[in-house]
Amino acid sequence: MIRRPPALALFVVLLSIAAARPAGAADTWTQVTSPNFTVVSNAGDKRAREVAWQFEQIRAAMTAIWPWMRGELDRPVMVVAAKDENTMKLLAPQYWEKGAKIHPDSVFVTGPDRHFVALRADARAEDTNAVNPYYASYWSYAALLLDASFDRDLPLWLRDGLAGVLSNTIVRENEIRFGMAPPWYVQTLSTQSRLRLPQLFATDRNADYYRSAATRELFDAQTWGLLHYLLFDPVMGKSGKLDAVIQAVASGTPSTDAMRQAYGDFEPLEGAYMLHVRKELMPYSRLKTETKVTVSSFASRALSEADAANTRAALHAVMGRPGEAKALIAEARKNGDAAAGYEVEAMLAERDGNAAAHKAALARAEQLGTTNFYALYRLALLEMPQNDDAAANAVAEARLRKAVELNPLHPAAHASLASVLASGPAEKRAQAIPIAQKAVTLAPRDWFTRSALARSLWNVGERDAALAQARLAVSLAQTDAQRGQAQQLLDFFVKNAASAPR
Repeated sequence: MIRRPPALALFVVLLSIAAARPAGAADTWTQVTSPNFTVVSNAGDKRAREVAWQFEQIRAAMTAIWPWMRGELDRPVMVVAAKDENTMKLLAPQYWEKGAKIHPDSVFVTGPDRHFVALRADARAEDTNAVNPYYASYWSYAALLLDASFDRDLPLWLRDGLAGVLSNTIVRENEIRFGMAPPWYVQTLSTQSRLRLPQLFATDRNADYYRSAATRELFDAQTWGLLHYLLFDPVMGKSGKLDAVIQAVASGTPSTDAMRQAYGDFEPLEGAYMLHVRKELMPYSRLKTETKVTVSSFASRALSEADAANTRAALHAVMGRPGEAKALIAEARKNGDAAAGYEVEAMLAERDGNAAAHKAALARAEQLGTTNFYALYRLALLEMPQNDDAAANAVAEARLRKAVELNPLHPAAHASLASVLASGPAEKRAQAIPIAQKAVTLAPRDWFTRSALARSLWNVGERDAALAQARLAVSLAQTDAQRGQAQQLLDFFVKNAASAPR
């Protein structure tokens, strides 16, 4: 997902492969690794460390403000920090092509193996007292953390409103300024019409008001304004009512009911939050920076030209720029083969629907010693045996165990490993249960993790528990294909329940 400030339209004009040019090829690129982020930059080691430190501070602030925020995602976050606009233009060329009117300081995109933030390292947040130049990327990161923190989806107004408040956080050397007002939201609320609160609470992702570019910025401004009032008004912010609402909706209470229980009649709330956002001076909070997160503790290394090129190729592939990605892979291979280049080729082949090329690229990445969890996970699925082939099962198990080791937070890798063990020899079936339970803990709303737990329970004779999980998998499926697979498993269980071992 690419999150951007309101009213920003995305225009993409495909470049020809012949015109593709490696980004920053002559620069020296550095990789800095902090506890929760990897930063790759051509702005020098010092600036790369500063960028990593700022992201760590943002994460620490979010988890400190709300202890229920988990702070962990199912895949790593890589920040590609461009030293200037010219490099940023090469990293995200679609924003500089014909018709593109906005040149962003940061872009957030999600790939199958990691989340990417591309940003300008020279656009420093401390250069302004009001607007974080990385607002768009912080919004997306905050939204991901919010999604990961609950066992069910938060109402859209609550999730987007919280993300909006969090995303204009500014990190300084000794303090974090949290909740500063984005001027465009204030202006929108002051000049545009808005939804009444019951309508706002009922808006979901399928609503035209949310999906239309003409009204989406109004929705974002309204949700930000309401949440800012509930958090920063001197009375409301100390009432604890918002925490009660969050707990209620997290347990399944409709948000309109939860808000009415906490705040009573909506009419006073309507007027109060609009008066709040029209204040000449908007309140915000100052937090101390997390002193345990130190720049000097981050690991750092200079990247080879090949490693730097393959990293940027991965970014281009996720952004849907195959021409630039292939050019960078070719540039990297002048210095020999590397697993990372084949990981990107596999991603491109999968998008193109080229199953043979996809599988071949993943196999070559494995031969070259890939440490990418997703490459091993996908290869294990592609070569998963369809019968009782002990040797093939052992290979799949080894790949999935390595994938889980490389990324212990990826639920599908755990679920797939549990499924392999559950269908294996009797002595291994019991091992599947805790692994499947871990998958469900990581992704309780996912039909696939529930199906894996159902299989694991069934194959050790826990038929009633298996049936319950299979039914839950059907209810959680979001597409016809998912529902079909989940229903097929449930039908098998129902048909064979009488003869299943207890």
